[in-house]
Amino acid sequence: MKKTILVALVTSLFASLSFAAAPSADKIKKAFPILAEYNVSITDSLEDDSLYIYKSLVRTQQGVRPTQFYVTKDLKRIIFGDAFSKDGEKIKIAADLTKIEKDAAWKWGTGKDKYYVFTDPECPYSQRMQKRFSDPKSGAYYFFLYPLSFHANAKDMSAYILEQESKKKGAGHEAALLIAESGDYKTALSKIDPKKRAEYAAKIEANIKLGDSLGVSGTPSVFNAKGESVDWTKVIK
Repeated sequence: MKKTILVALVTSLFASLSFAAAPSADKIKKAFPILAEYNVSITDSLEDDSLYIYKSLVRTQQGVRPTQFYVTKDLKRIIFGDAFSKDGEKIKIAADLTKIEKDAAWKWGTGKDKYYVFTDPECPYSQRMQKRFSDPKSGAYYFFLYPLSFHANAKDMSAYILEQESKKKGAGHEAALLIAESGDYKTALSKIDPKKRAEYAAKIEANIKLGDSLGVSGTPSVFNAKGESVDWTKVIK
């Protein structure tokens, strides 16, 4: 089926499946020097009927933004934004967030539907969300720590959560709830071995980079397994 491109300069979120037969990232960068000018790095690609599709990260002063662009097969045109088929379906690289589960800080719930939650333990909105979890069968939630730069205690809180999770699987969720309910975490935090603190700091930074690559800019941010942003108030019980 022929594809018709309708361009809209908006940010899109896509998680990778595999590299297809599209030209290599190096070849595309050479064909379009503008990619280097705008600090665009290619992370995945796919060949469509009439287009090459590329998933990429754009580095700006405001941080890293994920986006998708399209290249015509004669390598003469590059188009940023969204593309749609004549039936109105968005043309994109299929999403699969199950690949990031191993990087989660903790998991909660046993439900069939999977959700991926980026949270800041000091963020009042994240705390409000944390208090809402009650039915483990409502979904399987994978939590990633995303302390925001303007929250002075967020990284310490995150380290405390990881320390509790290291002692007992699932305890990270309880620790996050304790913080949300104004519990004291500083006493336990002061007892963490410096070496373990360094390990936790690396884990937190890895979670932040992962969130950046997915376009997270605020907390809480929740995605389904297809990489689609969802309203947490409608899925969390």
